[in-house]
Parts: sequence; structure tokens; C-alpha cells
Amino acid sequence: MGRIGLSQEVLADLKRRDEKDSTRAYSPLQKADEAIEIDTSMLSIDQQVRKIINLVKKNN
Repeated sequence: MGRIGLSQEVLADLKRRDEKDSTRAYSPLQKADEAIEIDTSMLSIDQQVRKIINLVKKNN
């Protein structure tokens, strides 16, 4: 199995876990109403930190 196959397997495992966690009968995983969702997939660590700091400053 190459790197792409492993990445696809990991992604499939994460999707199964998220589905199971969000649909369980007791205490399902759900985003809080006041939560802020940040897509960090295309951001460096420094960009992520700056974005979070700016959001904290903006919302306080």
C-alpha cells in the first residue's frame, strides 16, 4: 500500500469515527451553538494561531 492508499484509509477511518460519534444515542458529538469553526487545512501553524488570536480579540 502506498502513501495515497494509506491516506485514503485514514480519511475513511476518520469519517466512520465522526459518523459514529455524532449519531450515538448518549451524548452525541455536536458543535456548540456558540462555537466558531475554522478551516485550517490550507493554513500554516503561524497562520492558524494568528487567525485564532484575531477571532478572540474580535469577539471580546
